[in-house]
Amino acid sequence: MSASARKPRITTGAQVRTSRIAPAPLRTSRIAPAPLRTGRIAPAPLRTSRVTPSPAVSSARKGRIVSVPIPKAGPSPAKRLNDILTDALTRAKVIKVTPGNRAALQNARKLAASILSVLPEAEDESAIKDLAYELHCVSLSSLVNELATDVKYNPEDQGDQQAHMLQCIMEEIIKWLPDIWLAMADASADMELVRCCLMLCSSVADQVDDCLGNYFDWTSRLVIIDSTKQTVYDGHHLVGDYMAWMWREYLVFSATRGSRIPANEAIWGESYDDVLNLIRRTPGESVNMDGLAFWDDHWSAEMRTAALRLYAERHRHRINNFLEAPSVHLYTSLVSDYPDIESSLLISIKQNIFGEEPSIPYTDAAKILAKSSQTEDIIYLLDRLIEEGISRHNSTILVIMKHLSTMSDEEQRAHALQVVRDGLETAKQDALNALVHLFPGLEDAQCWLRDLIDAGRLTRNEDLFDDSYSERESNLSSFAERAAQGGPLSDADWAPPKKKAVGPDDVYREEGPKRDLVRCIRDWAQILCQWPDEKAAAEVWDTVKFDGSELLFSSVEGAEEALMDRIKVADSVQAEKRHQTKSPTVECLSPSSREQLFTWRVTATFDDYYDSPSYVYGYVTDGLQALIKTFSCQDHLALGK
Repeated sequence: MSASARKPRITTGAQVRTSRIAPAPLRTSRIAPAPLRTGRIAPAPLRTSRVTPSPAVSSARKGRIVSVPIPKAGPSPAKRLNDILTDALTRAKVIKVTPGNRAALQNARKLAASILSVLPEAEDESAIKDLAYELHCVSLSSLVNELATDVKYNPEDQGDQQAHMLQCIMEEIIKWLPDIWLAMADASADMELVRCCLMLCSSVADQVDDCLGNYFDWTSRLVIIDSTKQTVYDGHHLVGDYMAWMWREYLVFSATRGSRIPANEAIWGESYDDVLNLIRRTPGESVNMDGLAFWDDHWSAEMRTAALRLYAERHRHRINNFLEAPSVHLYTSLVSDYPDIESSLLISIKQNIFGEEPSIPYTDAAKILAKSSQTEDIIYLLDRLIEEGISRHNSTILVIMKHLSTMSDEEQRAHALQVVRDGLETAKQDALNALVHLFPGLEDAQCWLRDLIDAGRLTRNEDLFDDSYSERESNLSSFAERAAQGGPLSDADWAPPKKKAVGPDDVYREEGPKRDLVRCIRDWAQILCQWPDEKAAAEVWDTVKFDGSELLFSSVEGAEEALMDRIKVADSVQAEKRHQTKSPTVECLSPSSREQLFTWRVTATFDDYYDSPSYVYGYVTDGLQALIKTFSCQDHLALGK
């Protein structure tokens, strides 16, 4: 048989030879004849390494057709890009800002922005973009850290470098907000991811505010366009205003999708009121109380209903806050916003104040009851406070008196005027008691002083040119010594009693341990001076002024100063005693003059110096001056002059 007529050999897809392996075209069922040979033998291809035939080829038996495995393709460009960016993100999270890598970080941010700008979008791709939370988290965190570092080490920056950093931070947030809004507007949005994005933006804004303080006033325009190319928001405000609006949108979208998280727990920080103030309460409102537009034209009917529910939730939240810690300010704010809840608030106040352990101060309760014209409850509260003691609730009773003085009911006014009389008498008696505490012999000393006046040895008015002036000074000094005899001023070892501790049963009703004699006398006298019924007020004044406890020495010129000088002497003795014993207890320094004594007493407090004799001396001196100044007036109208 000739060479050209040889029967062709069936292969398995590759010629298997002992010397080399040459690939052959893939065949299916037809067997092509071998090519005719011309006698020349083609050279074998050059080999660089030995090729081991695959098991499938090696085990192929003659005459059988088997499949040849197709080599796997490499990763796509998109897959490789994702892998690279994932690795880059991991590395970026651990980078710390240092002076040496600041330029490299800026270039990295520019490169990241360039990648986002050149990535192609499919024609049918949704308007909703990947929020890239982790990428923004790394970027914004590094920017804020860089700003904080610069503020720390360059506090005198004139604004160029830090202003540029601030601009980079704010521009990234402003460019990101439209994507966040588009994401939350989608019905299938991951609202928890949206919330994380908003929290990141709010947190960064707060950190920038902490760094720059009053210089944080950067504004920029924000435009948000929905998937139908309609403008949802277009404003030029501070970033805080933008975040309040975004949080409002988040709350409304979440509410329409059945979120059960309370609004005050869902949003960031203390912006709860700012957010809900962007909910339109009436259709006619064009801007809110801060002058900001609502931008809610894109809302559906369902969203408007959800917004009203959120506002009602705020209503309940504020009422609960009021019940936990009632105050005049919160009551006024609530009634201003929700006039229809005033009755329920008043009920809660009455239950609180007339309960066993009220949490609202009596003064606040009195102001609220007066503001709402709850006269019967005010009188009931007044009677209760009087039973406990006028001096313990002086400020609260004064609030009630101002209200009752304007009442048209004569019986109520008469009752109130009687309270004013009792209050003024109590204030006067408190000052007298304090004076007698230091001067127990005051009554006998005044009798001795009267005898001198009756005998003509002492005149009420002093005359510096009188030959008997020195004798007058001696008599007044003797008067002060007689008054101080047997009291604390004559005892160098005297110390005031320890302050009584407030028990747990008194914590709700004690307004404070200190007693301001001057303020008590002045306040009650001022109420009487302003009383509408002048005739009735004059009768009260005469009754209190001439009640038998008049101070004779107040009409003797120089007698008051003699008593004060005696107090100064005792105070000096106490100071010298402390100096000699070198007591470790820190007490007030003894004033060197009467003017210094008065100045010092303004700064002293009852709590700080209750155990100090010096404070007691000043306390009594103040009361003495208030007594003389008030009750030396000819009539009650002179009290206001």
